[in-house]
Amino acid sequence: MWRHFFNLLYPNLCRLCNTHLVGNEELVCTSCRMALPKTYFNTFDMEQLATRLYGQIRFDHVLAYLKFYKSGITQSLLHQLKYGNCPEIGDMAGRWFGHMLVEKNLVSTFDIVVPVPLHKKKLHQRGYNQSERIAIGIAESSGINLALKSLVRTRMNESQTNKSRVERWQNVENIFTVKKPDLIKDKRILLIDDVITTGATIESCAIALEKSNAKSISAGALAMAM
Repeated sequence: MWRHFFNLLYPNLCRLCNTHLVGNEELVCTSCRMALPKTYFNTFDMEQLATRLYGQIRFDHVLAYLKFYKSGITQSLLHQLKYGNCPEIGDMAGRWFGHMLVEKNLVSTFDIVVPVPLHKKKLHQRGYNQSERIAIGIAESSGINLALKSLVRTRMNESQTNKSRVERWQNVENIFTVKKPDLIKDKRILLIDDVITTGATIESCAIALEKSNAKSISAGALAMAM
C-alpha cells in the first residue's frame, strides 16, 4: 500500500519515453528496451566497426551492444546516461552487454575489463564516469574481473563533437597513461567506452595499455555509430 502511495507522489517513469514502469521493469520500459537496435555481436556489424579501428593497434575483438543512429533511441539512452544524472543506466546496460558475452561464450576470452577514463575535472563535473559504470555492469553479469583506475587521462581534452576524423585523433593523442602497470601486464583486456564513432579515443587508450605489455586488447562499447 505504501509503495503504491509513493508511486502516486513520485511516479516511476521510463527514462526514454516517460511511460509508467510496471512489474520488474527498471529505468527503461519493455517496449523501449525491445526497440533498442542490438547488434547481437553479429559478424557483419562487428567487422564494420573493426574497420574504423585499423591503425596502430591490432584489436583481438571489437564488440558493441547497440547501433547508434543520430536522433534514434540509442542516442536517447546515451544522453540519459551522460547528461541525465542517471549512472544506473550504465550499470543496467553494462549487465545487458555482459549477458551477451555469456551467451556468445566470450567470457573466457578476457581477463579484465578496463573502462576508458575521464579527466578528474570532468569526473568532478559529472559525478561519475559513464564508461566505468558500463564496465561495472559488464563485470557484474559476466564475472570478468574489473580493473578500475588502472588507466588514467592525464589532461583535459576538448569535446570530440563536431571534429573531423583527423582532428579527433589529434585531440586524444598521448592523453592516457597506465597508473597500475602490474594490473595490465600479460592480461587479456576488454577496453570499454560508451560509444565508438571514429575510434580515436579507444585506440589512444589501447596504445597506452600496449606499452604496459598487455597480452591482448579488445575494444568494446555500449554503442557503435552507424
